[in-house]
Formats: sequence, C-alpha cells, structure tokens
Amino acid sequence: MGGVDKGALHYRGVPLLERSLRAVRGATRVVVVGGTAPGADLRARFADHSRALLLHTAERPAGGGPAAAVAAGLSALSNDDRTAASTIDLIAVLACDVPGIEEGFTRLSEVDGPAIAVDAEGRRQYLLARYSRRDLVTRLDGDPSGWSMRRLVDGVELAEIRIDAPDVDTWEDAERLGVEPGASPSPSRSARRAATSASLQKPR
Repeated sequence: MGGVDKGALHYRGVPLLERSLRAVRGATRVVVVGGTAPGADLRARFADHSRALLLHTAERPAGGGPAAAVAAGLSALSNDDRTAASTIDLIAVLACDVPGIEEGFTRLSEVDGPAIAVDAEGRRQYLLARYSRRDLVTRLDGDPSGWSMRRLVDGVELAEIRIDAPDVDTWEDAERLGVEPGASPSPSRSARRAATSASLQKPR
C-alpha cells in the first residue's frame, strides 16, 4: 500500500490503531510496537476508556517481522515493571489493520486461556490471538528477526475460534471493507505499526 501507516487509516471515522487499542481496554498494560508513538489526542481518548498503561516501542531491526515485534513488546513490558510483567499470564497480540478487531477480540475473549482466530478457510490469524506469556518467552530465546508468527508459536496449544475479521493488505481491501484515509494520513514507511501487544489482567 505504498508504505502507508495502516494504523492511521479510518474505519467508520475511527483510526484502525485506535480500534485495536479499544479492543484491549481491559488490559493492565498495552504496548504499541513500531512507528511513531501514539499522539496526545489518541492517548487521551484511550485514557477515557481504559486504566491501562500505554507504552510504545519498536522492533529491532525495524521491519524485523511480527515475531520481532512481539519480542519488543514483551521486552517493553518487562522493562516497565519486571515484577508486574512476571505475574501476567496472557498476552494479546493484535494487528492494527483489522477493521473488525473489536468485535473479533470480544469473540476471542469468550473462551478462557490461549486462543487464536481462524478464518473461514481454516487459516490461523496469528495477530488476532491471545498467547501464554510463558510460551512466548520460552520460544523467544534468540534473535527472532525474520521469524513468522507461525514459526514462533509452532506446537503451542491454542483454542481455535472461528472469527471473520479480514485485514487490509491492499487498497482494494480497504475499499471493500469501507476503510478510508484519515484526515492527515502519513505515507511514511517508518510510521508502520506492526502490532499491538497487550498484557491482559491475570485471570481470577
């Protein structure tokens, strides 16, 4: 899509990144990975609906792939508060280019424990999922640059939940799904947001 910041695209008047943040408003900590940090306006709107601490980081190297983005998100959680991070059981990993992410994650959250969305063709949606923190930490021993999410979580037991939540990979997808440029779209490739990694409250 020409390096456009997909998180800044709008669906029904709301930026896609903001929709991903809304989906995890019940988290204790949220990390946006990649690109520039969320602006003051977005932070304020998020704070109106969530008590979660909103953090930002970037994968190293830039463009290192989704597994590297997850590693960066986990590192940011630990660096913020290592003791608190160690008590987190589940990590939600969400893309920022899914118009229906709020409804999709609500559906995913209806089941306990690690779970992953599966589309109509049976394909796992690795960036609409909830993983065990321990599983992710164990598998991120080493440099995950260039790894796919499939490689990262291969063999991890996940409940599969049928969810129809297509992402935006092309302008044709955007038109079909009703996604439009925002008032001030940023075409900078460096502004790409890879994923939103959220630490969920420990289940009671």
